[in-house]
Amino acid sequence: MFSIVVNKNEVLVIKAEGFKYFSTRIKDDSPLNINLLFEGGDKAYQSVLNNNYLSKSTLDYCIKNLMGENNNFDRMLNIYDIIQSIYPAAQFSTTGSEKKVVLESRGPNSLFSGNEALLVVDGIVTADISGISPAQVKSVKVLVGNDAADWGSRGANGVVEIELKSK
Repeated sequence: MFSIVVNKNEVLVIKAEGFKYFSTRIKDDSPLNINLLFEGGDKAYQSVLNNNYLSKSTLDYCIKNLMGENNNFDRMLNIYDIIQSIYPAAQFSTTGSEKKVVLESRGPNSLFSGNEALLVVDGIVTADISGISPAQVKSVKVLVGNDAADWGSRGANGVVEIELKSK
């Protein structure tokens, strides 16, 4: 348990090796309960133990009993709420009937492209994610800056990678 003082409308960012990046915008002065999500894998496992974030027995218990809850998005209303929960700075704009995801506020990165993020579902670039039900979602990654470099110039405005549960 930690006590951190931040002002309303500030963004709280938590980064810890072995855990998923977490950020949230502070809306009021009520207490927050934050559960960091374990990334999974041997490297993350060793990082958590080497940094003494958790004991081996606690980490093993969490992996065995709690990993399934990490990506349970069933309580969310839509895919955009999931993105907002993972990346609170995300904004959404509507063009015609399509809702666009905006991760960076720098404005357009070229004369021919807007400021929308690249949307990728199961490795395939798509223009519309509005039909994805939260119950279908296995994981969502939001990549900005250097983290989106693997997508080249298409990822210049950030990337939202969505992995669906297999049937």
